Amino acid sequence: RQMAISKQESSFDKDARPPRGRRRFFGLARGRRPSSARGYAQALDSTWDEYQSSSGNRGASRADFSDSVDFIGWYVSRAARQTGTSVNDARSQYLAYHEGPGGFSRGTWRGNSALIRTANGVASDTGRFQVQLNGCERRLKRRGIFGCSRLGCAIPVDIDRMAIRQMTVLNVTRRRIESDITEEVRLRIR
Repeated sequence: RQMAISKQESSFDKDARPPRGRRRFFGLARGRRPSSARGYAQALDSTWDEYQSSSGNRGASRADFSDSVDFIGWYVSRAARQTGTSVNDARSQYLAYHEGPGGFSRGTWRGNSALIRTANGVASDTGRFQVQLNGCERRLKRRGIFGCSRLGCAIPVDIDRMAIRQMTVLNVTRRRIESDITEEVRLRIR
């Protein structure tokens, strides 16, 4: 899911930012950006600050892929708890990521067909990336760290390098989400 959200939000561009508004003053001055979102995860300043505080990773950077992937995992896990959605429902998780947990719960996305199509695309990409990651993990177990990129892993070359470096981060985030689910189930049983 983290890869699919990063792809949608920034096209894997660490310097991604929302486009500026229209030019003003006879086309000389550039307009303001609609938000403070930036980096792979397109995280807002306030949400990134909350993540840094919550995770204890004060040095985290939105331009660092591993930090951004961890942020997405943190945010998705938190949103799942707040909205009651499954962490395995990539479509709903993207909608909550895009609209925020409050906006998702209020249904601000319901009338936005373009956003719903985008969320469906993220869900599709999530499945594709998971299949690729699983294949890559199997190859790595058999051939070592360089087996994936050199021996035909299904991940495209530009993503392949990132995927190999970030596999550990994805697994740590996966364990964090699984731990949150286990804790949530334990609390519901009580």
